[in-house]
Parts: sequence; C-alpha cells; structure tokens
Amino acid sequence: MKYFNQFKILSLTLLALSIAAPATTALNAAFSTEPAVVQAATTDQQLNGQYNINPITITLPSGTAIYKDPNASNFESNITAEQIIQIKYLNIVNGQIFAVRYTTFGWLNEPYDHWAKYAGLSSEIGNTSLSFSYALPLFSLDNNTTWTSETGNIHPGTGVQLAVDGFTVDATGTIVSYTGISNNTRYSVAADAMRTGSATPVSSLHEDSNVPANLAVVIPKSTSGALIYSDMQTTQPINAKILTNQKVIGLVRDASNQIVAYKIDQDQYLNANDVTTPEVDTNQNADITFNILPAGTKVYSNNKAAIVYSDPTTTTDTGTQLSTSYNSWNATRYATDKNGQILAYELGTNQWVKAADLTTTNSDSSNPTVTGNVTISLLNQTHLYSYYKPAVIYTDPTVTTASGARLSTWVNEWHAARVAKDSNGVAVAYELGKNQWVKAADLNQSAPQGGVFDTTGGTPLYDLNGNVTGSIPDSGRYQVFAVAYINGQQFVKIGTDNQWIAAATGDYYPV
Repeated sequence: MKYFNQFKILSLTLLALSIAAPATTALNAAFSTEPAVVQAATTDQQLNGQYNINPITITLPSGTAIYKDPNASNFESNITAEQIIQIKYLNIVNGQIFAVRYTTFGWLNEPYDHWAKYAGLSSEIGNTSLSFSYALPLFSLDNNTTWTSETGNIHPGTGVQLAVDGFTVDATGTIVSYTGISNNTRYSVAADAMRTGSATPVSSLHEDSNVPANLAVVIPKSTSGALIYSDMQTTQPINAKILTNQKVIGLVRDASNQIVAYKIDQDQYLNANDVTTPEVDTNQNADITFNILPAGTKVYSNNKAAIVYSDPTTTTDTGTQLSTSYNSWNATRYATDKNGQILAYELGTNQWVKAADLTTTNSDSSNPTVTGNVTISLLNQTHLYSYYKPAVIYTDPTVTTASGARLSTWVNEWHAARVAKDSNGVAVAYELGKNQWVKAADLNQSAPQGGVFDTTGGTPLYDLNGNVTGSIPDSGRYQVFAVAYINGQQFVKIGTDNQWIAAATGDYYPV
C-alpha cells in the first residue's frame, strides 16, 4: 500500500534524490516518533487492535501469502523466495496474534506496508517473549489476581494498573502472560488475570475548562517525555509525546474532584502522573517570584559551558554545565527578585541557569576566527547528513591534513559545531567534533525522510535558506520527503525545495 496516496502532496513534480542508502534518522521535534499503540480496547479482558512492538527479525518462507490490510482480506501476492523481514506491528484479535506487519520502501523512500498471517509463521514467533515499544497500561482483573516478583507474590486488588512492556505467546500466538512494572518493582502475571480499560470508570470523570494560572502549563516528569492519549481515561496512547512544557486547555477530574489528566488539545490528554506543574515552591525565598513561559520559549547560551544550579537563586551548583555543542535551550519558567530583575531561567526540572549567562535573542556573540585562508564561526543547532558515506576526517579547517579516520558508515546525521568558510563566504568544511573537520562537499543539508505531517492551513512554508515562500493551503496530512535543520530548527519537506515546514508547527507520524 502506498501511504502517500492517502495524503496530500503539495507538488506533483518531485525529483528523485541521489542517495547511498535510505535515511533512518528520527525526527527530534517537540514530539516523539517513538512507536506507539495504534489502537487499544477500552474495557476488554483481552487485547484487540494493532500494537507496536520492539522490532524482531524473522524469515518469511517462500510462498507466504501477503495482504494489504491487517485483517488479511485484501490479497496482494505470494512471495516467490524466502525473505528476512523486520516486524514492528501486530494485529491482535481477542488476545491472539492474527497478523504481522512489515514495511518496504520505494525508490522515493515512500513506505509500503505488507501483512502476513501469523498461522504461517508460528515456528518463527510462537513460544517466545516479545515486548511492546513502550509500557501499555493494563489492570488487575479482581482481588484474586496474583502478581509475581523476585521477592514473592502479591494480590494487588481489583483495577490496579501495571505498566506492561513485555508478553509471552504460545505456539498458537495466544498471549499467555505479561511482565511490567508497578511501584518500581517488576512483576509477571497470567494474561487472563489482567484487563484493558481504565482503573477509573469514564462515567466518574468530567472535564473542567476552568484552568487556573498555576495549572496552565505542565512539564514531563521524565526526560524521555510524556505520552499523549486520545481519551480522558488515558488508556489509548497515540503516536506522539510532549518533550517540553505544554499549554493546558482543560482538566479531567474524578468523582472526588482530583485531577487525573490534563487536556492539551481536542482528543489529546496527558496522564497526571506523567507530568508536573511548575508551581511556586512555598519553601523558596519569599522574595522570589516564578513566571511561567509560553511553550517553545528558547534562550541562548552562545555555546558556552554555563553552570547549572538546582535553585533559582543560583547558589547551589549541581556540578554540571551546559553543553558547548548547543546554543538554544527550551526554557519553562524564569525567576525574578523583589525588584522584578530576572535572576535565572529553568531549562529543566530544578535545572537553573543564571540570566546573565543566557540571552533571549539568538545573536551568537562569538567572534569568528581566521585560520589560514578560512574564517571559522560557531553554528546554532546545525545537523548535517553524510548519507552513510565514509567521508575523510581532517584535523584542520582547511582540510589539508587527513587524520587517518573516516566517518562511520553506520551513522547518517551529525551535529556540526563550527563552519569554515572561504573569502567568498562559501562553506569549505564543518567541524563535527574537536578538530574533526569534514569537507562541506561530503555533507548534505537535508536527508530523505518518510512519513506524514499533520498541520493547519496558513502555516508558513520556507526554502532551505529560511526565506518564507508561501503557506499551507489546507489543513490536513501531507507526505514527508526529507528532513533538514534551518536556522537551528528542524524542518520537514512536504513538496518542492521551496516547501519546507517547521517540525514544531504540527505532528509528525512515521507510518
């Protein structure tokens, strides 16, 4: 199935890219492309739907029937030779694997999905342990449910959540047991002792659109982000996360009026246990005022190793410093003294940096240096692509002295800290590590990228130089062809070379 046939394409005159290998670099915007559960049952004892798993490699026997849909109703073909494939998706029906999905890519890097019935693959997958791509919330069936850990058995009671990340299947593909974590302890449990759904009946939940100022923004507790769910019970994750501070438009409360979830958009919710609110700490100095910043606010360190403190008064050194490889940082809030003077910015939970060490504009105050016949200057969040080629690494910015090393052919995306330009302003080389220079001719500003991008009409479009070239005509999903960094921000290409859109202005789906 050609995914791009289901989505809008801005341009019908696309040129093929000449590449050594398909790009595999994941996007790192304000959302995550980590695989997620595509569909989950709501109040069933058995799993039903399409689930993402951590990839496994199996062999498809010659003659295996391939289908275009997860229900194996739309026949595609029989393969004529044995194939080694990687499986990332399962279609599970009543707790039993019915079909598996794998993906191939066309010459424009467009994805094609294929499904094979489990029945012909039982020798490859049966009687084995598999794992979901992240924890799936399941709940104990009743008071007789037994969870087993290394220290013994417990009876958690009815409706207690277990963050399930692993499961085992028998020869028929039926799920027989789960493994997961609760209260920092790993347990195993029989599959028939667990159910999907929520510990809180939906009838006892209600949405509150009155959001007080101190709850208007939430921040993920984990550095890996917080999952977004499509239901207020937060049982059905979608293929996205928040990685930084997020505006809240509604509160989900239970029967006792406790907040159990935060609404961030239409049919998008965050579990209250996954996020925190940057409220004022009453134990802090009374002269300190905390101010919440809008989501996406950035401050700049000019690639300096500024000290990170654990308190807004910047008196307690954490022992860490900002990386000199980066210039821009997401700020969640700032602290002011009794005179309104900004003291520090919070760049992460209890990670404060002095305001004097940061700027609010990307001026890059570092002075360019001249070496030989080139001028060297710092770069802001620049990523370049080698297309997996073993480019020569030099020890000097004039790229005259080879180091004897080459770029890894296992890596495509590289962070560039500095650029060396000739007298005409043309890039000669990029520094990818300390005194590790690679010719500009061996690197590329963009790389092929599959997937789709969901955005709204009127969103600006740019060229690779950062110039506005137009805007999105209609809201919807658009085919993605490439990824690049423009002026320190990640963009995806959804049409011609003049149709790049900022990754932060929509939602990316890897399909």
